[in-house]
Amino acid sequence: MSKATSSLCKYVINIVIGLSFMTPLWSNQTAFQPKPWTIMLWIAADNDLEIFLERNLKQMAKVGSNEQVNIVALISGFDVATQQKTSKYALIEKGSVKTLSIKTDPQQTDSGNPDLLIDFCLTAIAQFPAEKHALIFWDHGTGVIDPHRKARVDMPDFISLFEHENSNYGPSYFEELFRPAPVKGVCFDETARTYLTEQKIRYALDVICTKGLNNKKIDLIGFDACLMAMIEVAAFLQPYANYMVGSQEVELGTGWDYSRAFSIFLNTNPSPQELGAHITQAYAKTYSFTSDYTFSCLDLNKLPACIEMFKQISLLLDQAIKKEASVKEFIATSRYHHACTHFDDPDYIDIRHFLTNLFNKINTAKYGNKKESKEFQSKLKELLTGTIATLESLVSANKAGSYFPHASGASLYFPEYSIHRSYKKNKFAQESGWFQFLHTYLSS
Repeated sequence: MSKATSSLCKYVINIVIGLSFMTPLWSNQTAFQPKPWTIMLWIAADNDLEIFLERNLKQMAKVGSNEQVNIVALISGFDVATQQKTSKYALIEKGSVKTLSIKTDPQQTDSGNPDLLIDFCLTAIAQFPAEKHALIFWDHGTGVIDPHRKARVDMPDFISLFEHENSNYGPSYFEELFRPAPVKGVCFDETARTYLTEQKIRYALDVICTKGLNNKKIDLIGFDACLMAMIEVAAFLQPYANYMVGSQEVELGTGWDYSRAFSIFLNTNPSPQELGAHITQAYAKTYSFTSDYTFSCLDLNKLPACIEMFKQISLLLDQAIKKEASVKEFIATSRYHHACTHFDDPDYIDIRHFLTNLFNKINTAKYGNKKESKEFQSKLKELLTGTIATLESLVSANKAGSYFPHASGASLYFPEYSIHRSYKKNKFAQESGWFQFLHTYLSS
């Protein structure tokens, strides 16, 4: 996509990324007074989503930092006027975005660099001390694996959001914006050709929680990015965060309405659970004019029990398929895309809907002789009942449009044909036995 041809894009970059250089504030800075919350935004804007940055920053500034919260951001972007990559460390204040420092060194402008993420968060935690912390990732997301194409946009709905503000933008301009992403991950950096993988995020969060938070967890991690509300994503975040928020489906390019998402700080000091529920409700209000939105808040402290229950299901189904090939048909009819909620990537299915389908079809599961079938059905029914209950406790808040009546708040990777080579490295895939089950299922 050509960026240099748009004068409005130049305006966005010059104003939002900023051209004035100030004294660096990465370290050795006197801390501000402690507040209840510090919100840290990791904004990867060196890509085709840069045109939404000014809009989102203006929304944040409608609330701004106040006695309840500090809102700080690291904005990585490309200045088309100077042809220079920049990284801006900023404080979002009421009505303005205050630049604290700007960097141009490649290592300090790469939004796919986990060391830069560490540096930003440790600096924000030290300079803006708070009782509670949230970290929000802003950009494209592809869930736990590569969906082979970047998130789609519903063009008529998308344009309607902008026609009153940016009338110079038209459908022909936006057709270029959403092209295939060659890799899995979140926060893609077009200049550096990098992104944040699961392994990079885990490494960064481990250092942030150990050094910055004295071995405490981040209270809430949010994804203003597509397809990230997956049990596999929740699993690798769980050691480092108490709650996560995100969407099972793709997000429109406009992403969150931050004036709504942060409005809770105007009058209250929310708990992490209350903040997650509020952001979920705010997202639903923003996209209530569409039918295919999803958003949820997951209580990550409930995840270990859920994984342990799911592990028993994985093992039981794996052993059953190895002994009785017809069990695969029972599973397949519960997973089939016409029977089970799936999302923009058809390999991402709603985990609770899938387990509920297994439960409802359990009498069709044939396993050995009649006695063995009854024993298998009874054991599986018991495990499904327990696992569905743990999933209900895992999902703290959930909203979905009418197109997704069975979207329960968390997705699961269940490919129809082959397993992506990166999936084996996922924490959930390893600990739940799901990778081994998928291998048996797809090779049977």
